[in-house]
Amino acid sequence: MQEAHLPSADTPQPKQIPNDRRLRPRADANARSLSPGNRLFLLWPLIAIVLLLLALAALSMEIMSGARAYVSGESLWSKGQKAAVMHLLDYVASGDQADYADYRRNIGVTLGDRRAREALDRPDPDRAAAAEGFLDGGNDAGDVPSLIRLFVWFRWAPPMREAIDLWTEGDRLIGEIDAVARVAHSQINAGGLTADERTVLTLRVRQLNDALESVAVRFSWTLGDISRRIHRGLNVAMLVVSSLSLVVGVMLTRRMLRESQQVELDLRTSEASLREAQRLAEVGSWSHRVDRGQTEWSDQARRMLGGDDGGWMPAWGDYLDRIADADRGRIEAAWKAARSEGRPYEAEYRIQVPGRGQRWIHERGNPVSDASGQVVVIDGTVMDVSKRRDAEERVRQLAHYDELTGLPNRALFQIELQRALVAAHALDTRLALMFIDLDRFKIINDTLGHDAGDLVLVEVAQRLRASLRDTDIVARLGGDEFVVLIEGIEANSEAAAVAQKVLEQIGRPIAIDERDYSVTASIGISQYPTDGQDVQTLRKNADLAMYRAKEKGKNQYEFYSVYMSRRSSQQLALEADLRQALERGELVLHYQPRVRVAGGAARVVGCEALLRWQHPQRGLLPPGQFVGMAEETGLIVPIGLWVLETACRQNAAWRQAGLPPISVSVNVSARQLGDRGFADQVGRVLEHSGMAADALELEITESLLMDHPERSVKLLHALNALGVRIAIDDFGTGHSSLAYLKRFPIDCIKIDRAFVADLPDETDACSIARAIVALAHSLQRSVVAEGVETAAQRDFLLQQGCDEFQGFLFSAAVDADTFATLHKAAAEPVNA
Repeated sequence: MQEAHLPSADTPQPKQIPNDRRLRPRADANARSLSPGNRLFLLWPLIAIVLLLLALAALSMEIMSGARAYVSGESLWSKGQKAAVMHLLDYVASGDQADYADYRRNIGVTLGDRRAREALDRPDPDRAAAAEGFLDGGNDAGDVPSLIRLFVWFRWAPPMREAIDLWTEGDRLIGEIDAVARVAHSQINAGGLTADERTVLTLRVRQLNDALESVAVRFSWTLGDISRRIHRGLNVAMLVVSSLSLVVGVMLTRRMLRESQQVELDLRTSEASLREAQRLAEVGSWSHRVDRGQTEWSDQARRMLGGDDGGWMPAWGDYLDRIADADRGRIEAAWKAARSEGRPYEAEYRIQVPGRGQRWIHERGNPVSDASGQVVVIDGTVMDVSKRRDAEERVRQLAHYDELTGLPNRALFQIELQRALVAAHALDTRLALMFIDLDRFKIINDTLGHDAGDLVLVEVAQRLRASLRDTDIVARLGGDEFVVLIEGIEANSEAAAVAQKVLEQIGRPIAIDERDYSVTASIGISQYPTDGQDVQTLRKNADLAMYRAKEKGKNQYEFYSVYMSRRSSQQLALEADLRQALERGELVLHYQPRVRVAGGAARVVGCEALLRWQHPQRGLLPPGQFVGMAEETGLIVPIGLWVLETACRQNAAWRQAGLPPISVSVNVSARQLGDRGFADQVGRVLEHSGMAADALELEITESLLMDHPERSVKLLHALNALGVRIAIDDFGTGHSSLAYLKRFPIDCIKIDRAFVADLPDETDACSIARAIVALAHSLQRSVVAEGVETAAQRDFLLQQGCDEFQGFLFSAAVDADTFATLHKAAAEPVNA
């Protein structure tokens, strides 16, 4: 829409003309009185226009309600689709039926919308079935009638048809994803998936999801285009009807001026009707006599521009002063062009109205010239379009801002980042992009609920705003991910200072239900132009830096470096190899002896099974280089089962070979600990291997036990019922309480090597080791010290009453054959 403006300050001040003294020609002496029938004939166009305006207003509200409902429904559909894909990928990786149940619940949202579309997109729409489908899709019951009406009314219109076709394409892709899910479910129920099958299914889901994301983006854009077309159409209709109202009023006025005194009375009645119509339509009119410098304002115009009392008649200078600074110059220019060149104009501008604040006004001006071409009159209309502008702003808000936090969303941030890159390139300046991810946010959602999680996100958003300059931009990408754009930086230290301030602000306690909770964040920083010169590269590198910050312990920031990209590529290649390592037989177990020391002699009483990977190119890899990756990808589940089976079979084989009986310790991963069927799985392994249950010891880290203590208690009791021994690994590094230690059916406590390393020289380490041994013995638990490498460490721990030892002082971890030889030689006690 073109923008233009009102009279300049040097225009003569307007003159208020009484309602009964309008400038009009003298009445025709021969004019006839109007009969009631003639009066009705003259008034019916006004009545029709008022009804048409009311109908247009009602139609506008209905269409706006439907458009808003479709925007809201698209958001619900997108959330359901993304959550369904996420749970489906988790299900393919883990085989956990809970993931499949979560997938079915989320996919139901999209399937409900699909049923609604199919019910409506037919020659005879089934409105009841469509309503049921929309409700199944999570739409508000109050929005359903608007959704149905908008679909039925406009389904043959080309833009709506395009949106429906995209919707249909999206439903087709959802159907293919659901078909993959059903195949995976069937195969998992039939006995599980091989690594290749998981890879194929995962790749297929990701391919379908990528295609679906593209369709979703086009569908969202098409909805926006439809909304814009509807707005333009309604605006044109309103302007046409308003113009028609003005024309009819002028025609009636001219007709009535030719009548007698009775016609004059009827004319006043007609003018009153016109004023009421303008009041109902919120349209005011004005007419400016250029030769006299006089302006007539309708009552509705005075009410619209003069505040609550409607008595304000502004001087042009005062009127212009109330127009917003950004609009005033263009309004003046348009008015001067109308007077001097006879150029019509149309404009929307903001003006301060007494008692009502800032309003949006739509104005049209039409110059009228005499026979010589000189402008003598400028007629115009004014309309308060604040409600329409508010509706447009709401649509823009939904499209570009996060509904929960009010921050810019991913789409708007993408636009702002692209703008900033163009400016930085033109001005040869630097900018920094910060990718912020909350640490362990899932625990808050899982333990306190999603409402508490939302409170945390809103509070974090407010703290981020408070930590930044007004010129900096902060956005929420989704979930617990935020991004910050800082323009015009000159050194890394500036970005580092901002990142540190953000960490400190986020780290302050957050009150939830009258209790304080601490939240931390990890921040990755990439910079233009050194770390990337386009949106995708900068975002990818900031993301890599953020993950590096998490790997280094969380609650810190990390700048991107080229090393991270190389490391990421290497990790991806290693992950691809790991998916096939189990099938290729590349995984092996090494065993580190566990000994008892008495009278200066050490006797092997057990061993710990430690995983190694015999990589075909990189050689023998320790677990630190691939176990974390296995945890993230879900491969730890089949790998963990293989370790358990192999260790039990090997111990049974040693026993059958005549070696003295010993126990074998196996580490349990977080994924295994969270598996409700883990205890049954251990029982089956023991049965198939033929090894006695008391010869198996499962090592579980203290922190894993305390993540879900109630669930851990149930699992440990189930394992204890099998006769399996339980050991707490890395004791002292977690946050367990004595209350839970008493409830856990634990047989052994292992002192972490971090405390053993400084023995016996470091006083605090000695105190901690002494306390752990005393605590364990008071609870009738045995104690094993890990990482014993010197005789001094061994002697100190012996003095404290430590029961068993493990470490390089006695032996490193060795392969099964070497361990058998070592164990056979140690059948008799050896010198320690």
